Amino acid sequence: MDVAYFVVILWIEKTMLWLVCYDVSDDRRRLKLAKRIEQRCQRVQRSVFECPLDEKTLSKQLEKYWLPLLNLEVDNLRVYPLDATAKL
Repeated sequence: MDVAYFVVILWIEKTMLWLVCYDVSDDRRRLKLAKRIEQRCQRVQRSVFECPLDEKTLSKQLEKYWLPLLNLEVDNLRVYPLDATAKL
């Protein structure tokens, strides 16, 4: 088995596809959040992203980069796992 192929298989097995969406009322917070999410994810609609990340990386993104931007009393950020048959 080719080494590069083996590495790709390992990456795919550990990576999941996540659907990340938000509802942020403040324009400034919304823009900052969108820019941060776009660093790791593919935008599919204005406030919806597909994110191929392992759970550890997703947790780090949430805790360190995404959630601190929000006012949790008025803003929403939701993350849903997509099943293995979801299209990348």
